[in-house]
Amino acid sequence: MVANLASRLVGMLVMVMSVSLTLPYLGAERFGAWMTVASFASILSFLDLGVGNALTNRVAHASTSGVDMILERTVSGGLGLLGVFSLCAAVILFGIAWFLPWASYIKVHSAAVAAEVRTTFMVFSVLFAVSMFSNGVARVMNGLQRSFEVYLLGIAGSLVGVMALLLCVRAQAGLPVLLLCSMGSSVLANLILLVVLLIRGQFSVVAWGAAIRSEAPHLIHLGWLFFLLQIGVMVSWGADSFLIASAHGAASVAFFSVTQRLMQFVSQPLAIMNAPLWAAYADADGRRDRAFVRRTFVRSIKLTLGFATIGAVLTVVLGRPIINLWTHGKVVPTEGLVTVMAIWLILDTGGTALGTLLNGLGIVRQQVYVVSAFIAVALPLKLWWAQSGGAFGVVAAGIIAYILTTVIGYGIVFRRDLIARMS
Repeated sequence: MVANLASRLVGMLVMVMSVSLTLPYLGAERFGAWMTVASFASILSFLDLGVGNALTNRVAHASTSGVDMILERTVSGGLGLLGVFSLCAAVILFGIAWFLPWASYIKVHSAAVAAEVRTTFMVFSVLFAVSMFSNGVARVMNGLQRSFEVYLLGIAGSLVGVMALLLCVRAQAGLPVLLLCSMGSSVLANLILLVVLLIRGQFSVVAWGAAIRSEAPHLIHLGWLFFLLQIGVMVSWGADSFLIASAHGAASVAFFSVTQRLMQFVSQPLAIMNAPLWAAYADADGRRDRAFVRRTFVRSIKLTLGFATIGAVLTVVLGRPIINLWTHGKVVPTEGLVTVMAIWLILDTGGTALGTLLNGLGIVRQQVYVVSAFIAVALPLKLWWAQSGGAFGVVAAGIIAYILTTVIGYGIVFRRDLIARMS
């Protein structure tokens, strides 16, 4: 958690600088286009077919066996499978970037900006594919409960990103270069961890094909449920920037993105607190230590909701003046947008704490049911409200759908299932 805190602080510094330094020379439209392309990282996270998430649980259970050969096979096979998926994703996304009429979907007013968006997405397609594999390396470290190494290298990557950003601003670099700087540093940091696994004998390319064939059935069996969850996240929240851009243009995304980043000053510390618990829950579940699971979750959910509520109130009161100062008056959201984002902050952080427990215990099928219900309610509501309400409508629609499906789903429908797994 300490290493995670330091990593997130540096990451937040990069985020603050990326807005305050680039928005003045990019303008709202180009900045919004950059944020829209970057948002595809969460939209397309499902392309690993859920294997990345499944790998964390698989590695956690393999590490409890105490047999080095089993752990090496699990790590090597899992990363090999992700490597295959990454290569396929690169080819597909690059082809889409080449042929898709971006000006029609993101609604930019300049042909030059439309061409720049196309090039940016081509760069994104390669970076995203590599990040699928490199994020798998981070998932392995999480399963080994050595997340602190991921965060420490993440600090180094973020510092490199800061220096690269300063050079980009001085040269007034275009969107493809800015995207490379913002995504490339974290990818490089995670790839260094692959060398660490190799040195420790926890990863090998020897008999890689056999390891992939051995692990693929196990990872896909659990991964397809995570895959459905990732589809749900993509449809329900990951596509928000795209929906706003399609309805009101790329410039409108700037208001949404800046407000969303302000909320991260509250959500990120809470994510820091909950992040290590996924592997800890999985390890405790493997050892049948239900008392640890129950005690830890109760503390986690109380602290998360308490701090999120305090943070939400502060952002409602101080949010607009802070954003005005932050963006030099270029982008100032409405009070309504800040308020609904603050409400969503509480729901989202509470859901993160619960989701960490569910993922660690391998309770995925119930999550799929809840997310499916959420999609059925949220997607048509967002599509309708985005046309008239813009960013406010998209967020408000999500809040209503979340309460009707997720809160009721876990609070009433699956309540007994959750209690049974912790008793």
